[in-house]
Amino acid sequence: MREPEIVEREKIANALGGAKAVDQFTFERYIQKSIVGVEAKDALLRFCPQSDNVFIFGPVGVGKSHLATAAARRCKGAIVRNPMQIYRSSRKAGGWSDDESAIQSFINMPVLVINDLDLCTEKTLNTCCEIIKGRDMAGKGGLIITSILTLESLAAKLG
Repeated sequence: MREPEIVEREKIANALGGAKAVDQFTFERYIQKSIVGVEAKDALLRFCPQSDNVFIFGPVGVGKSHLATAAARRCKGAIVRNPMQIYRSSRKAGGWSDDESAIQSFINMPVLVINDLDLCTEKTLNTCCEIIKGRDMAGKGGLIITSILTLESLAAKLG
């Protein structure tokens, strides 16, 4: 690869969560492992980032992250992060005013994948909830959330 191609690949890998996402996480490379995968794949193939928000849940290993990342790859300005990465990004900004602008940047992103929302801790919960509510109040599409828990179980866990 030439230097500009390497830089572009690294930029894409950073946005999508790593080299594995760039090399393997496509719809074409997805191997269906359950009915969850069929429904999720159908929903994400139809995903319109301007209007749609998608919540995918199912057991470990069925390909939720793979499919969510494959959908993100098709969208300009997409980013894939887990709750701790989102929390650290907002804290890295430092100070309350910068924290606010970091959260606002997640709210305004064209496409945000929150991977493994069930891994939220007390520390990360408020940040993720603020971003999700902010996107909702702005009437924004482009949010994909993955979890091993159903919405009901997630609500119970997170209070």
